[in-house]
Amino acid sequence: MAKEHAQQFLDDLCNNASLRAQYNASGAANADAIMDFALSKGYVFSENDLRQALNDYPEQYVLDQIRDKLKMPRGRPAASTKLG
Repeated sequence: MAKEHAQQFLDDLCNNASLRAQYNASGAANADAIMDFALSKGYVFSENDLRQALNDYPEQYVLDQIRDKLKMPRGRPAASTKLG
């Protein structure tokens, strides 16, 4: 269940400009600060849950920043469409 909370946090961070701005303004620079920010917004999960959830997401600017802070590899490239 906690992994689903981490996934919801990541979804909301990608899709909610206000939350993303608050996250950026928080200056979260490490795992503890990221977790503290998430908890302050009502998301409850462990760092391990966050890492597992990040593995399921493609590259996205804010998520790649989190991956960098957690020293994780970048996500897979987002799917692209070819017009043919």
